[in-house]
Amino acid sequence: MKMLKLILTVIFCWTVIAFGQTSSTEARLIRLEEGQKSLDKRFDETRSEQIESKSGNLDIRLFP
Repeated sequence: MKMLKLILTVIFCWTVIAFGQTSSTEARLIRLEEGQKSLDKRFDETRSEQIESKSGNLDIRLFP
């Protein structure tokens, strides 16, 4: 009976550890995806500002 309890306890602990690692890995992946989205958004904003500033400079050069 003690051996059965030991085996069940070990199986239970392995299961808890496995699910804990899976959820923490998923959480890391979600954080990475959110970080990538914010970086993409910042890049798009910076790029559009650069395009606007370049077109503004061209307007000044073309029409002094």
